[in-house]
Amino acid sequence: MASYGNYLTGISSSTRISGMVSGMDTDSLVNSLLQIEQLKIDKVYKSKTLVEWKNDSLREVNNMIRVFRNKYMSVLSPETNMYTSSAYKSYDVEMESNANVKITANSGAITGNYVINEITRLAKGATATGADKISGGQGLNTSVALKDLPLARSLEFVNGKISFSINDVVFEFDENDTLQKLINDINGSEANVTVYYSSLSDKLTLSTKATGSSATLQVENILGNAVGDDSALGIDEGIFVGEDAEITINNYKVIRSSNTFVIDGIEYNLRGTTDKPISFSVSQNIDTPVNKIKDFINAYNELVENLNNRIYEEKNYNYTPLTEAQKKEMKEEDIAKWEEQAKKGLLRNDIGISTLLNELRASVYQKIEGLNLSLADIGITTGAYNDRGKLVIDEQKLRNALKENGDNVMKLFTQNSSSEDKSVKYKESGFIPRLLSSFTDYNGKVDFDALSQKINEYKDHIKELEYKMYLKGEKYYKKFAAMESALAKMNSQSMWLAQQLGMY
Repeated sequence: MASYGNYLTGISSSTRISGMVSGMDTDSLVNSLLQIEQLKIDKVYKSKTLVEWKNDSLREVNNMIRVFRNKYMSVLSPETNMYTSSAYKSYDVEMESNANVKITANSGAITGNYVINEITRLAKGATATGADKISGGQGLNTSVALKDLPLARSLEFVNGKISFSINDVVFEFDENDTLQKLINDINGSEANVTVYYSSLSDKLTLSTKATGSSATLQVENILGNAVGDDSALGIDEGIFVGEDAEITINNYKVIRSSNTFVIDGIEYNLRGTTDKPISFSVSQNIDTPVNKIKDFINAYNELVENLNNRIYEEKNYNYTPLTEAQKKEMKEEDIAKWEEQAKKGLLRNDIGISTLLNELRASVYQKIEGLNLSLADIGITTGAYNDRGKLVIDEQKLRNALKENGDNVMKLFTQNSSSEDKSVKYKESGFIPRLLSSFTDYNGKVDFDALSQKINEYKDHIKELEYKMYLKGEKYYKKFAAMESALAKMNSQSMWLAQQLGMY
């Protein structure tokens, strides 16, 4: 905020010739007389600055909570999301490298030894490929117009058009359209197929995006196309059907429409056929969930520590916000150091943050209704009193809980309640839903609109005080101007009188 007193000085010095008769520094005198008014403005300015700093500090708290939520409670962070079963249940697959299949185990896997007896067939989509080399071996430039393609069998256009349907989706192209446009339109259509030209085989190939015996491809000519032939650009008309994958696992024959499928929590990704047995085993991995939980608890503790630091930070009453006039007399580094001290204790004893921290501490020991477990039961407890709610982990106890009943550990963290009663919902919910509920309640209590309104009220008050100071300054200048005028008149009269008395 610019000092209104300085502003007045600027006006007076440029628009008034003051002190010419009296020799007094009128501007300095007026500014001195306005010091009390300036102090009133400075007081309100400092109050406004404190509210602005508090607003910024509360937004920092909200941002910390948001970052924590986004990292550990969002589907957009799959590697760190603690709301998924994979955070608590992890399995390892042990097998020799094999080019025909890739095996992974998800959170629902069943441990044990497995044998893939054979992979008889891979799943395929329905495919139709041109029987002939479409260009006669010359190759095609897909950016050339259809009418100019060097085709082995000439295209016949009817009124400059050709048309055909794929899976009951009708396509029509102009003779001036390019082959690339034809390919792009088909691939982007609702026919759910893919067409491509291979310069190696010199053929167009059309295939369904889906695989398996239920995947069908129906091609039908409508208008024009190859002269003397019923095919569309060398692809025969007809109905084509895909094939299912066939594999035998532990002597059980399995038929699937896709080459990637899950059975008993184990994902099979078929890549080739083989009649040689492939053995693998699935075992529980405790290290991965333990490390994820430890990472989550460490981040939780950092958040709790930061919140505690804000509500317990002592206010330094020897440092108040600087006015713009004061800043002009200081170096940048000195201003930064001063404001660092002046900003201390802005959120001391903040009721919203204090309530949030109390709820977080309580949720550690409150058992989940229906599960009859709390975090303390699996080795996660609050530390010493001076740790103020930070959590400590008994790693061995946590490992035992994960090994004995990983499902219960998962529910302890993630279980949701369908109750519409807030109290019942809290009791039936796991630790993370409780955190989310507490975070949401806290955010709802922070009234940034009220803070913004308060800041605007201070701004309006400052403008009002500045205007009053301006008016008072004008009043003083008028009085000094009247004094200067009176002195000038008196001097003039004295000179006249002296002349009359023969003093000159």
